[in-house]
Amino acid sequence: MCWSYDDPMIVDMLIDFLDFEGYTARGASNGREALDMIMARRPALLLLDMHMPEMSGAELIQALSRSAFADLPIIVITASPVDAQYITVPRNVACMSKPLDLDALLAGIATTLRACG
Repeated sequence: MCWSYDDPMIVDMLIDFLDFEGYTARGASNGREALDMIMARRPALLLLDMHMPEMSGAELIQALSRSAFADLPIIVITASPVDAQYITVPRNVACMSKPLDLDALLAGIATTLRACG
């Protein structure tokens, strides 16, 4: 699982949480770094913040949609429900609202991973 978010402390906390819950998670500090990590080693799922430096979540989704990773399952985490309107890649992208509910996150991850495979 790859996790890209705009706050390094939150990335570290969520990686620790996901590791504790039995997932293997890697973090990226910006969208460009996340894209490089994905290209180097495909994750089962991408957790993604919409507002990141260097490359926004929407830009990262668009870059992935034009690559061999177009079908990569993505869960977008955003403070603004309006952000979901800008996501143009339908089936493999789900949205969750901030503040993040960790139980809902775990349920969303499990559901997404089951659906994809």
